[in-house]
Amino acid sequence: MNSDRLQNLVARGYGRAARKVGLPSQLVRPVSVADPLKGAVVPIMATFASDAAFSFQKPPLQDKPQVFGLFDTDDILPGDLIVNADGIYFVERIEPWRPASCILTNAVVTLQETAQSGSGTVGDDGTIGGGTCFLAGLQDPYGISASSNVSNGTGDNTVAINWPAYIGPPKRGLNGASGVSGTVRASEYVLLLPLIPGYIPLPYMRLTDQHGRSYTISGATTSQYGSECLMTVNQI
Repeated sequence: MNSDRLQNLVARGYGRAARKVGLPSQLVRPVSVADPLKGAVVPIMATFASDAAFSFQKPPLQDKPQVFGLFDTDDILPGDLIVNADGIYFVERIEPWRPASCILTNAVVTLQETAQSGSGTVGDDGTIGGGTCFLAGLQDPYGISASSNVSNGTGDNTVAINWPAYIGPPKRGLNGASGVSGTVRASEYVLLLPLIPGYIPLPYMRLTDQHGRSYTISGATTSQYGSECLMTVNQI
């Protein structure tokens, strides 16, 4: 039996199990930077567990959003969103013969480019849009990034809108403090985002959640599984 045939059988098995114990869900594949949940919707049956054996002995913990999805994994890709009565999840990683690794989100966020961050637009060759200076803290002398398409002279440009995300406590050893003597240490959080089509978060971008709280990204890394950022609460 070849690997493709085995994967197809495993995916169908997950789908059959989900039809027995899962919830009616909506599978959404984002196609644009703004409003990802407004994409095409495919109905599926799905449920999630905190362990890959699907023992369903405990719910996901608040500071451990990673869960394992029980659903037909055929045609599922990293970055897909799954919405049901339990919440909004995004697919983080999918591998043959194994359940999908997903993240349970707890926030809806909007990213805003600033003069310091530049544009997070990614070209067809994988490079970040021009106009960004990668020297930390260097302010654009004209007050607006060359890559930004706004004309208000501030460099602010709201791009990624209404993205499901996870906001939680940072890992041990992470410190978002500025290092400047006498500054008040801001509250620090970790942000987990799904893959955004043609876009990545960058340091110094401003983020706003569904409650209006404002954060500034101090560090960001993006892979084929999504983005992980360290950010601080804006105190002023």
